[in-house]
Amino acid sequence: MNIGGREADFRVSSLPTVHGENIVLRVLDKSASIMPLAKLGFSESNKKLIESGQIEASNEFTKLSVDLMKTVRSGNETAKIQEKLAQLDPNLLAENLITDAQKKTFWINVYNAHIQIILSKNPEFFDDRGKFFSSDMMVIAGESLSFDKIEHGIIRGSKFKLALGLIKNPFAGKFEKQMRTGKEDGRVHFALNCGAKSCPL
Repeated sequence: MNIGGREADFRVSSLPTVHGENIVLRVLDKSASIMPLAKLGFSESNKKLIESGQIEASNEFTKLSVDLMKTVRSGNETAKIQEKLAQLDPNLLAENLITDAQKKTFWINVYNAHIQIILSKNPEFFDDRGKFFSSDMMVIAGESLSFDKIEHGIIRGSKFKLALGLIKNPFAGKFEKQMRTGKEDGRVHFALNCGAKSCPL
């Protein structure tokens, strides 16, 4: 959208509630540079925690996902970390991702990192977005997963994609049931990298 000669991207997340609807709107000014961490108003102690990844890395599994994300952003090789993720024991992973916060930390990092890994090597995959998001693209804890399986099955708690998050999937498999979050969170829409060039993540 063009506003006063400036290009802006809009993202809207709508979540039904008992008393109506919650809507969150994010506006991205494409002409503005991304604000550095130093200008976001964090205290020095919190800034150091964020930079070190200690806030999100509550155990070795969430730390592994944080390490993957940091490695992707630094432009370094990710193959060894991806191999570790593929070889994780699913039962041990599930036992250590206890809270929804831990589950979201792990799976959102895995999702966003793989979006960047795959599209940086094969940008043409994004030409057919439906196939890109629905095809198995990675192996985590021995399970072949697509971005749709991670987003709608795990992060959104087994919701049907085409039902706009309103209907739960009663046929979820064992792995999905082990890993999925328990509570809906409309902010997830803004945490996931959509794969588009304008996406700030």
